[in-house]
Amino acid sequence: MNNDFQKTLNTEEFPQIRLNLKKIEGTDNPSEVEATIVINIAGHSQSYKIPLSIKRNNNLQVSGQLDIQLSDYNLTAPKKLFGMITIVDTIEIIFNLSIKEN
Repeated sequence: MNNDFQKTLNTEEFPQIRLNLKKIEGTDNPSEVEATIVINIAGHSQSYKIPLSIKRNNNLQVSGQLDIQLSDYNLTAPKKLFGMITIVDTIEIIFNLSIKEN
């Protein structure tokens, strides 16, 4: 299934998924910000606004979640065994970044 998914993403022509951070804005909550990002997959780009949680320990912890749809990138989820095994259109991205401050 991994090879089929790589074909779906056209990794031969587009070997990377790119995420560009465009803007970060504060919110009413001091431990949250809203980020505007652009994700490029297989030559197609989509813009998203996502809430991010911020915690300060020894490092800066930034966490968030984003659900993307393959169909937003003109991609169709691969199927196996005549459609009995499929990948859903929605991919859930959960991240937790630890940023060391200088």
